[in-house]
Amino acid sequence: ERRQRLRAAEAQKQKQPLEGGAPAREQKRRRLAEALGLAGGSGSEPSGGGNGSARRQLASLDFLEPGRRRDARGVLEGTPGYDARTLMVPDEFIRSQSDTQKQWWRIKSQHADCVLLFKIGKFYELFETDADIGVSVCALKMQAPNAKYSIAFKGKKCGFPERAFAEKAVRLVASGRRVAVVEQMRRE
Repeated sequence: ERRQRLRAAEAQKQKQPLEGGAPAREQKRRRLAEALGLAGGSGSEPSGGGNGSARRQLASLDFLEPGRRRDARGVLEGTPGYDARTLMVPDEFIRSQSDTQKQWWRIKSQHADCVLLFKIGKFYELFETDADIGVSVCALKMQAPNAKYSIAFKGKKCGFPERAFAEKAVRLVASGRRVAVVEQMRRE
């Protein structure tokens, strides 16, 4: 059902030009929310369908928006002293995440300028802004939230099997990106 909604939203997107001067970013957010069965597209009001955490996730990523982004010291993007290598992630946002997400966001906050290849089992996963890069540079496909063979990450994600690591890493580096690999360690 979710795939059908995503396909319908994608088909609708291709048929219709951007409406009456609304920012493309807001329209993209609205279409994503509609495809996921969330409220009238704003991503912040509840409505039938979808889960509450997905609604909160769409509304709570404002700290990633251009003009709102801050480095780990709290310096606003575009002001003197801004460090693009780090990212301030609000504590209340991190507390609301799963253990895997908390780990990812903590690492990303210290390495915001890197594409994180987060190894989970036999796959490398890319999340949020890194997922967008993976789709555009490595021709990966965005996964639906809570896809069957992936961790329950509430936001955007894509991935590839470990056997494709060399090819994907080379593509990312060739496109001018820095790449960081996060491997799982066995607990004993």
